[in-house]
Amino acid sequence: MSDIENLEKIIEAQKDVLSRKEEIKNLSSIVAKHKEAIIVGRLVDYDVAVEAALKIKEVTYININAYAGGELKHGPISLIDENMLVIGLTNYSKTSGANRSNLEEIKARDGKVLNFSTKKCSVESDEYIIDYDGDELLTPMVSIIPHQLMSYYIALELNLDVDKPRNLAKSVTVE
Repeated sequence: MSDIENLEKIIEAQKDVLSRKEEIKNLSSIVAKHKEAIIVGRLVDYDVAVEAALKIKEVTYININAYAGGELKHGPISLIDENMLVIGLTNYSKTSGANRSNLEEIKARDGKVLNFSTKKCSVESDEYIIDYDGDELLTPMVSIIPHQLMSYYIALELNLDVDKPRNLAKSVTVE
C-alpha cells in the first residue's frame, strides 16, 4: 500500500471516530465514575497508553497510569479489584493476543475492563472498535483520538474547565 493510500485510510478512520462522539461520550461516563484507573498497551499501543493517560490525568484529575502489558505482573496487578478500571489497547496484531491475556487476568480478579481495538476482542468488556485497517504502525494517529475526546467528555461530566486545567503552565519557561 502506498503512503498516500495509508494517509487516506488514516483520514477516513479519523473521520469515523469523530462521527461516533456519542459512543465515546457514553464510555466516558464509565471512566468518570472512577478516581483511579490503569491503561495497558504493548509496543505502539503502549505509546498511545502513555499519551492517553497524560491527557486524561491533566484535564480530569483521575489518577490514571499507563503500563506496558509485560509489566502488569510486576506490581500493578496487585492493584486490581472490583473497583479498578483498566483500559486496554489491543490494536497492534503482534501484541494484541498477549494484551488480551492481560485483560483476561484482570477480569479474573474482578477488574472492570474497557477495551479499545481495531478488532473485536474476546474478553468480556465495554468495547470501542476503531475502524482502521491500514498500516498498523500508523494506528496511533487514529487510536489516540477516542482518548482525547474521552478526556474532554469526562471533564465535562465532572464539571471541570477543560480550558484551564489546574496547576498546568501555559508554557514551559524553565529548562
